[in-house]
Amino acid sequence: MRILWLTTSTNNTQTFVGSLQMLGEHDIVPFAYDRKYFEALNQVRQTNPGEFEDIRTGRKPWHPSRDRIAMDNEMLMECKIGKPDVIIYVSAWQGAFVPLNDTLGELNSMAPVIHLLNDGQDPPWWTGDENRPGQLYEFDRRGQFSLTVNIDGGHRWPGGSDWPTTEMYKQYGEHTDEKWPHLKGKCMTLLTPLDLRYYRPTGLAFGERPYSIGYSGSPSSATRAAIINRLQRVQGFNYRQRDETGNPNSYAEHIGFLQYTQVSVNVPFTGSGVERQVKGRVLEAGFAGCCCLEWQSSTIESWFTPRLHYWPYHSIEECAEMAEWLEHHPKIAEDIGRAMKAELEAKHHPRVFWETVLGAVK
Repeated sequence: MRILWLTTSTNNTQTFVGSLQMLGEHDIVPFAYDRKYFEALNQVRQTNPGEFEDIRTGRKPWHPSRDRIAMDNEMLMECKIGKPDVIIYVSAWQGAFVPLNDTLGELNSMAPVIHLLNDGQDPPWWTGDENRPGQLYEFDRRGQFSLTVNIDGGHRWPGGSDWPTTEMYKQYGEHTDEKWPHLKGKCMTLLTPLDLRYYRPTGLAFGERPYSIGYSGSPSSATRAAIINRLQRVQGFNYRQRDETGNPNSYAEHIGFLQYTQVSVNVPFTGSGVERQVKGRVLEAGFAGCCCLEWQSSTIESWFTPRLHYWPYHSIEECAEMAEWLEHHPKIAEDIGRAMKAELEAKHHPRVFWETVLGAVK
């Protein structure tokens, strides 16, 4: 199968592409539709490093014109020339480089477009205002995707099994289904596909892993930052901050860190902080054989069993307490890591994911 893969170039999306490439069964053409955006940003970096740093850290807004950085025409041309059997689109919520709805609809008329959706349970994706519907509803109205896959495991989204939510029915009563309808297009909820080629044998037994407790990621939310700060006071805690500088080895180093970690801490909140999901880090830690210490929610419990596949916590302070407790109970941590890895291999291996997704558009 020939597949055109439209994606952003952030370092957390390369594993999505690789998860299908590793199977060695398809002709895949990756296309980074934010390339011109980063080329323009790099020009700022070269000509005015101080301004670039202000933009990078959010101290200064940067809004280049869409005419300068959008790549809609290039995407359409790539599709016309390559004649793919399927198009996979990894969406971005906002930005001048995001393809126009008309472009996505035209692509879907040439080949089935599969929308890989991150943070689908997060309200910004589906809430709108009096003048326009939320993005997911507009996508659905236009029929511009052949399949939408929420890859963060949450069922509380317009294409999920828990939609509309119980809270919505309590608030809107008989008008709930009218205000928050289920999407008409084909949808499914799965967990993040990973490129398992990044996992290399370490030769270490579980108890020989040098990091008793670890967190690899960025302090990008107040809750995450608070947990990291609290864990800094826990003996045996190691923190690897996510590399935002374009390091091509960033993801490999992230996986390597997890393979040297016994207990991996995860924070499951969506970008807005409103909902909880099953982040890719849960699977990354699981395939690494870590014991995942995860903030308890109905979302993760819909996929995995607490104290069998992961160890739950319910607050920042309890996260620190459970990390210390697991450090002193390594056999329990090892058993949980082993059980989660077996569960992932059986039910959430990339082959299982892609057979399900590609099979839905054949």
